[in-house]
Amino acid sequence: MSSSFLPASDEKLDSWAVNFADKATKYAAQIPLTATEIKALDTAQQEFNAAIESHVQAVQAAHALRIAKLVTRRKLTDLASAYNLRIQADTNTSSAAKTDMGLTVRRKPLPVTPLRPIQVTVTGADNGVNTARWKPGRKQARHCLSYRGVHRQFGAVGSCRERHGETLRP
Repeated sequence: MSSSFLPASDEKLDSWAVNFADKATKYAAQIPLTATEIKALDTAQQEFNAAIESHVQAVQAAHALRIAKLVTRRKLTDLASAYNLRIQADTNTSSAAKTDMGLTVRRKPLPVTPLRPIQVTVTGADNGVNTARWKPGRKQARHCLSYRGVHRQFGAVGSCRERHGETLRP
């Protein structure tokens, strides 16, 4: 039994069935179908049409419910984020309480004591390149600056070679 002549989409199949039932009634004397069979096809088409309408309404309702869910989810996440920030900033709330509430507890950062550089020298060249050099203070890391392919090392000689392949003298 071939059904390749039937349209694939629901709307087109519904239209085809309406047309077929109308034409079958018109040509009832010429085709080998009884009035009961044509009526059964017409009833099936009407039930199918009602099912299409129910489906479309259900899809629209599901879409509206999905949008409502997304809106309430956003409200919940915004509130939770705001409350998390307040709790994390509160020094009276213990790490155990934060962990028990399902919040992330990070290690407290160590304070950074800024050190003043020693012997700061800034020079400018005729080509518009400015160079700043200084000796680091105590316990201060040595700095290397890379800017548009120009590498300058501040504070020590030689470590720039390891990173950039060249040695610069302070």
